[in-house]
Amino acid sequence: MIEGLSLSVIMSAVSVLGLPGLVLIFWYVDQRRYERDRKERMEREAEEQLERLEWDQKRDQQHLAEITLMKEHFAAATTLYDKRFESVVRMYEDNVLLVKGYDRVAGELLGAVALNTQVSTRLAERIDNNLFCPIIKKGGVDGLR
Repeated sequence: MIEGLSLSVIMSAVSVLGLPGLVLIFWYVDQRRYERDRKERMEREAEEQLERLEWDQKRDQQHLAEITLMKEHFAAATTLYDKRFESVVRMYEDNVLLVKGYDRVAGELLGAVALNTQVSTRLAERIDNNLFCPIIKKGGVDGLR
């Protein structure tokens, strides 16, 4: 049987149509087989394309999720480094205040050292000018010399 046709039907068709009729029957049967195969192949390709599309969409969703996660990690790292940078800036600002305070203390200390030096210099001059006791300067006391 060829596609649901019995041999007796085919023989009667050949006897009525002859050899060209047989060729037409084979061509018709082959064309139906070709169309059926083509339809099955197109359906299979459509299914494969749909599967590829679904896989691509899934992959794109995973990629988007990974990118979102990376952005979150990057934002967290950036926030952390911003905080660390701000603390470094604060440290430098505090150091500037410390240097200014130290400069002020050093200036005050310089004034105190200068004043002490002046007083020590005057004291040394008085000591040099008053080498002897005033009693001895007046003429001295007997027995003290």
